[in-house]
Parts: sequence; C-alpha cells; structure tokens
Amino acid sequence: MKRTRSENASRISKRQLNDDDSENSYKATHVKETTVVKSINKPTSPLRSLTSSVQSLTTDTSKKPQQQQQPQPDIFQRGKALFRRTVVPSRLIGREAERTTMMDFWTQHVLLNKPGGLYISGAPGTGKTAMLNDVKRQMETTSTANKTKDKKHTTKMAMINCMSVNEPKAIYTKIVTELKPTNSRQSPFPGDADIIVQAEHLLLNSNKNTLYVVVLDEIDHLVTRDKGVLYKLFEWTSLPSSRLVLIGIANAMNMTDLVLPRLRAKNCEPQLLNFNPYKAADISAIIKDRLYSLLDDDRHCQNTETKPTTPLPLIQPIAVELCAKKVAARKGDLRQAFDLCQQAIELAHKEYKRSNTNCNNVLRDSKTNTKVSGSRSQLSATDPPKVTIRHISAVSQSLTGNSGKDKLSKLTTQQQIVMGTLWKLKQKKTRTTMSDVCSEYTSTIKANGTIPPVTTTELYTIISNIQDIGLLSIKGSKEQTKQQVLLNMEDSDLKNMIDEVPLLKNIFQ
Repeated sequence: MKRTRSENASRISKRQLNDDDSENSYKATHVKETTVVKSINKPTSPLRSLTSSVQSLTTDTSKKPQQQQQPQPDIFQRGKALFRRTVVPSRLIGREAERTTMMDFWTQHVLLNKPGGLYISGAPGTGKTAMLNDVKRQMETTSTANKTKDKKHTTKMAMINCMSVNEPKAIYTKIVTELKPTNSRQSPFPGDADIIVQAEHLLLNSNKNTLYVVVLDEIDHLVTRDKGVLYKLFEWTSLPSSRLVLIGIANAMNMTDLVLPRLRAKNCEPQLLNFNPYKAADISAIIKDRLYSLLDDDRHCQNTETKPTTPLPLIQPIAVELCAKKVAARKGDLRQAFDLCQQAIELAHKEYKRSNTNCNNVLRDSKTNTKVSGSRSQLSATDPPKVTIRHISAVSQSLTGNSGKDKLSKLTTQQQIVMGTLWKLKQKKTRTTMSDVCSEYTSTIKANGTIPPVTTTELYTIISNIQDIGLLSIKGSKEQTKQQVLLNMEDSDLKNMIDEVPLLKNIFQ
C-alpha cells in the first residue's frame, strides 16, 4: 500500500516526538535514581539521627501543653478572693500607733526575756488579732535575722481561742498541753499532779532559759464564767519567779471595768491597748491597697508614690469611698466593708457575664457561625472598673436605712420568737450558745402556753434560716450545741419588733 508524501512526513514527526519524550523521561528517572543512590551511599552520623529524632519529639510534645494550658482566673474571681475573711494579707496598713505599742511590748518583754502582760481591747472587726499576728511574724523574722550568741533564752508560744474551751479551768489544760517539755528526763514534770499545779510548775520557776508567751483570744468569755482564772493568769505575770508573758484580746468594751480594778489593787495591772473603730479614711486605704495588688506590675503595689497616679482596678474610687463611709458610719467593722466589696464584685460579675453573653450572640458571623474576633470574655486589671456606686448602694442595704426592721417584719412567727429569745438572752449574758437558745425558747413557750414549741431539729433549722438572711451569725465549736449565736441586729430594732407584734409582746413581756 502506497502512502502519500504528507502521511509519511506525519509519521516521521510523531516518531521523533515519541523519541524525545522517552529521552526526557529517561533523564528524569536517571536523576532521581542518582539522587537516591547518593543519599543511600552518604554516611549518616548516628548521633545526628538521634538528635533529629529527639528534636522532632520535643517539638511535638512542646505543642501539647500550650493546647492544654488552663485559663487564668478572671479579674472578678481574683477580686472576690481578696476580700474573703480568711485571707491573710501580705502586709497591714494603718494602725501605726497600735503597731508601735505592740512592737515595743514585744521587744521589751519577749526579746529581752522579761515577763509581763498586755491587755488588748476593742470592738469586733477593728484588727486586733490580725495586727498581733502581723507584729509577731515581723518580730520573729527580725529576731531570726539578728540572732546572736548573746541570746541566752528560748521562747515557746501558745495561741488559744477561749471560745474553744468548755470551762475556764480548761485553759490550764490547753496551756500545759502546748507548752510542757517533750523530754521529761531533762526537765522533770509533775504530770500526775493537778492541772493548776502543772501550770504553776511550768510558768513559775527559776529557770531563766525559757520564756513562755501565751496569747488568749476572745478572753472576755473567761470573765463571764469565772473571773478567778483570768485574775490568776495576770497575777502570775508579776510574780518574781514568773516565766510568763500573757497577751489577752477582748471584744467586750466593759472588760476593763470588770477586771482591772482588782488587778490594779494587787499591783499586777497589765499594759493596756485599745483599738478604736476604723474611720472612713482607714477603710478606704485598706480596700485600695488590696485592689492595687490585682495589677500585673507589682511595682504599682509596693510603691505608694505611684498609687495616686495609677488607675484603681475593678472598683471605682468613688465607690470605694462610699463603701468606707457607710461602714464607718455604723460600727467601723472592717469585715463588713470586705463583705460589701465581695458582694458588689459578685453583682457586677453577674451583670458582666450576662451582657457579654448577649453581645457574643449578636456579634456572630452569619456565614461561619463564629464569634467576631474583637469580642472578649475576660477582663484584665488594667481595664476600666466595672464595680460602680450603683453596685455598692445595692448591696449596702443590709447596713443602712430601715433594712433591719423590714427584715424582721418579714420573718415567720416562729422566726420572730427565736429572735425575741435571743434578745432576751442578751439581756442576761454576753455569750449565748445553741444549747442556751433551745433551753430558753422551750421554757418561754411552755410558760406562756399560747402556741406549742417546735422540736429541737426544727429549731436548729429555723436558726439556720435566720442566719441565711443575715440577722445572726453562728461560730465556734464543731459540736452544734456549743456553737455561739451572735445577733447582727440592734437591740432597739428587736425591742420595737416585740412591742409592735401583740403575740411577741405577750410572750416576752
């Protein structure tokens, strides 16, 4: 079959193209094979291979903690934690005169090995115990730093809350248990003798090498039961063989009138130190000092000169001033100011979370259904304050105005009877336990005969419900019957409630 000239030319061109493709393919394959061979033949260091493997593993594992890193607490949570009553601040501000008196007493007696007594009085929430603990910590640090060979005595300390004992004589047991020598061979101790004899042997001896420091908090609870124990302890501090430094802290303002005349007559009067209620300026300075600790840069917290120029975090300064003035106008109880700040922060936190949730729902992209990148869920300490005057005013209703009277009027009949019972007990004694409330309530209701009394379990529930409202507080022993019940109401408000309710007036008058 004959082909035309054009067909032959076409076949020749196609053959040439195929030959070119084959040659190019061969070259590419040859290059790859050559590269593989070189890489195989190239000597590889085992150390280099091991290093590369470790680096790859390190790179992979280093990424995981970043993904699992826990978020930091937001500014609201940190702020509320600052004002908890159990928080021990890193430093205390204010009360410079009281601090100086305590430090002078500690230096003259504890550091110089000289017995003595200090009687601290003041209303609750005025910083008595907190200041003593701060001075003790500071003086112990100073004494350790300046310790020399000239110091020839050791110090043993016992801090006892008098509310933890059932009877005044148990104070001797507490003191002996905490301070008695552990090695009886080196220091013979009459362990089988009467507890008072053991305490005398420990605290009254001629051994000048050991000084015992006893701190009795809530010491007024000893006076209401047996003044003899308190008298004896303060008398021991003035005896020639005494090895005792006694520091008593009392909340009752009439303690000096009850105890000091007899001690003064025996020439064993302790040194006196009174804590007046906090003023508005003091409360404001303490709150601001704690708020400044929220800042990331600690230099703003420690340098007092920069504080006036540094914006106050979380709470507006004018709101802090309002809180301080409201608390100072009542009793100057710093704990109430902390409670107000904590409640105001909680209220602002709820509003912020609600508004932030609404904004995030509105600012969602309709196509990708994701949040807009400009929205934030957390605040920092440098953001504008979120707690305002409105929040402080809202939570301070429990301290001002007729809120106490309004709360009493909203109580049930049994709750009002319990409050009347507490008012009646307060006229008889300064310390009231749950057992006292149950006994007084039952005897009062049965003597009147108007309504039947509730059971003990129901009475505990009623007291707990009143505590939730904020009209009373329960503190003290783990055993329920020995817990102390404290009224958070003015006597005048309770008296008005009894006069205005006919049933209560019939029961208690």
